[in-house]
Amino acid sequence: MTSTFARWRLPGVVLLLAGGALALRPAPLAAQSFAAGLGAATYADTGTATNVEGFKQWGGDAYAEVLLETSTSFVTVFQGRYSRFELPGTQPGAPTLRVNAGIARVSYRWRDAWFQAGFFGGGGVFGVSPESPGAGQVAVDGSETAAGATFGVEALFRLTDRLDFRLEFGGDYIATTVIHRPLFIGGSVSYKF
Repeated sequence: MTSTFARWRLPGVVLLLAGGALALRPAPLAAQSFAAGLGAATYADTGTATNVEGFKQWGGDAYAEVLLETSTSFVTVFQGRYSRFELPGTQPGAPTLRVNAGIARVSYRWRDAWFQAGFFGGGGVFGVSPESPGAGQVAVDGSETAAGATFGVEALFRLTDRLDFRLEFGGDYIATTVIHRPLFIGGSVSYKF
């Protein structure tokens, strides 16, 4: 025979622990914020044998970020980013390469009331595949998925409390069979939640 006390002891302990856990949960940071944005960039691949005549390839990206740490003079941000861009083929006359990348990066920025500037670094997975060869083109590149890294400098300009404009200059290192080291110059707009 089970006593009434024994029947209610386990649910009571569970309720007590759950109530204690709720009471002791950490409060969110007052400055905790999230942002999402869209941008575009122009690319120049410095890691191939082709003659790169400046930044002629284009791409776009979408990202979401969360503020990790803040003080009166700096912020640290974690960002997840999807990028899609094109690079020239690895040999003259080769078809253009399409790159799809999933990147995780951390930014460290010094801040002012309307302006932030700093640097970023991170890594991710890059999928590189050639477009179909056109007239007179020879397919020399195969499709590959490879690890890579990204790094650079950035500046953020506050337009409103929730909207900002960003400029970036950086580079990627894509560890495919033929190494790609594209440089990029880009801009984006983000919305802060």
